[in-house]
Amino acid sequence: MSMEVSISGTRTFEGSANDNDIGTTANADWDALLVSATVGATYDLTLSKRLTFRPKAVVDYYSLNEDGYEETGGTDAFLLTVEDRDSDQISGLTSMSMLYQIGEKNQNNIPLTLGLEGGRRFNLGGDLGSTVANFEDGDSFSITPDEIEDEWFGEARLIGGGFDFSWQLAGRGFERDGEIGYSLRASMSIAF
Repeated sequence: MSMEVSISGTRTFEGSANDNDIGTTANADWDALLVSATVGATYDLTLSKRLTFRPKAVVDYYSLNEDGYEETGGTDAFLLTVEDRDSDQISGLTSMSMLYQIGEKNQNNIPLTLGLEGGRRFNLGGDLGSTVANFEDGDSFSITPDEIEDEWFGEARLIGGGFDFSWQLAGRGFERDGEIGYSLRASMSIAF
C-alpha cells in the first residue's frame, strides 16, 4: 500500500535577553510518500471447545520518503532549510496467543473470550533517515536518530459480540531498550 502524506509543523522559540522578551515562530509544510506491506501466517491449534492456542509470525515493511522544505514566518536567522529524508524498516513479529471462550461460538454469537498474547518484535533491517538542515547562509548540520530497537510485548484482550457486531477491550505493555510502555484500546465493529 502506498499513500501520499502532507505534513505541517511549527517550531516556536521564546526567551529573554537584557530583560526583553523575544520570540519567533517558524512554520513548514512538506509532502511525503509512505509505502507499507505486511505478510504473515497464523494457525489455530484448538485443544477443546473453549481453549485455542494461536502462534503467529508477521513481517512488516515501511518506507517513508519525505520531501525537503524551507520554513516560513520567523526571522531569517531562525528559519531552517531541510533536505529530503528517506527512512525504511523491515521488522518481524513472533507471538503466541491463548484464547479461552466462556460459552460456545455459533453463527449468532461471539462468546465472551479472554485472550492473552506475548511475543517479540524485532528489527530485520533498515534505518531512520538523518535530518540534514541549515540556517540561512549557515553550514549544514545533521541529527541522526537512534537505531530501531527490538521489543517484547504482552497483551490481554476481552472479546465479545453477536450476529452483526463485535467489541474488544485490550491492554498492552511493551519493553524496549529498558523502557516500559503501556496502552489501552477499545473497539467495536458493526456489519451493515
